Amino acid sequence: MSSSMLLRRAVAAAQSRNAAVALWRLPDATSTDLLISLPGGWSKGAVDFADNRPAFAFSRYDNFDGDAAELIRADLLIRDGRTEFIGPDGTSHDVPVTTAQTDFASLLDGIGDDDRRVTADGSSAEPPVIVDRGHYEGLVEKTLAAIHRGEIEKAVGSRAVAVDLPGDGDLLDLFDKLRVKYPAAFVCLTLLPGIGCWVVATPERLLSVDDESARTMALAGTQTLDADADVDAVSWRGKFIEEQALVCRYMRTRFETCGFHTYQEAGPRTVRAANLAHLRSVFTVPANAGDFADDLAFRNACNHLLREMHPTSAVCGMPRQKAIDFLAAEEGYERDYYCGYLGPLNIGGSSDLFVNLRVAQIIGRTVYLYVGAGLVDGSVPSEEWQETVEKSKTLGSVIGG
Repeated sequence: MSSSMLLRRAVAAAQSRNAAVALWRLPDATSTDLLISLPGGWSKGAVDFADNRPAFAFSRYDNFDGDAAELIRADLLIRDGRTEFIGPDGTSHDVPVTTAQTDFASLLDGIGDDDRRVTADGSSAEPPVIVDRGHYEGLVEKTLAAIHRGEIEKAVGSRAVAVDLPGDGDLLDLFDKLRVKYPAAFVCLTLLPGIGCWVVATPERLLSVDDESARTMALAGTQTLDADADVDAVSWRGKFIEEQALVCRYMRTRFETCGFHTYQEAGPRTVRAANLAHLRSVFTVPANAGDFADDLAFRNACNHLLREMHPTSAVCGMPRQKAIDFLAAEEGYERDYYCGYLGPLNIGGSSDLFVNLRVAQIIGRTVYLYVGAGLVDGSVPSEEWQETVEKSKTLGSVIGG
């Protein structure tokens, strides 16, 4: 059986059992990984980089204390065409080790050709409020007024856009299209009971941790790119340079707060993300730099860093708490899991969390695209609206095509 057929059969079987599913492809990787958590196998809690059990994290934007991420523990992993069953202690096995896993393996063997289509037709999730152009440009004006009063330095205003899902609504076909079109993005499909279906092709790494280092990035500033444009020739206005510099300054202060005194910073440089260009700086913290006594202390510091970083100023603004409060009062809708974070934990020797950007929630045959723009002194309401339009094309062009 081909790897793609195995993945399709497993996702269809999981959906029929009301199991949780996370299907993803890491940036610049060639393989797709699948995690299935059978009913009762996941809960809310804090990400712990010292926990050796394979899992997938999926966090709301408003998980500000860091203790309410969805922690989806693996019962079954499919990686590189190989199926692994995960024991309660996190160990990997070639055969089922629990009764629930044995039952699921039998179900998987019995999935027929007519049962393999995967859709969000049965989703009962609540759709987001859709704000119009007048409301969004009004938000930009209110942000500028708050900046001029000295209340905030930056806010990231966002909105949702509704489009139809064409064709037969097969979610795995959509995932494959995103995977092919955006090889440098973290591409993911999640199907979570009680939460619904989300697809993402995000360019932004929040935090990756392994035995060697911790890595993160500051990604900000946006402009459109032609398909044949040379990213090294892109020039940036002062508004975008300052927007990205604000995020970098925020990152540096977080490192110091968490005890990371030794780190490398590379950038900023222009990078391509589909039809858009961004300014990106990459930060790397060596695990053996001498800031911590041992691996456990390093990983505990990474736990602290995650709580300090989310939400980054790139998705809410600065000062962080004032920007969060401003957006809660003025944005006009609930972000839900947009601008939260997601990614695999302790899989393949690494934990990799990404900011939930360039994301869509799928309810039935309607796709809700979530998009935002960084608002700073010098922002122009009509231009910020247009930036959200361009960002909606990242997923929208694939969904509509």
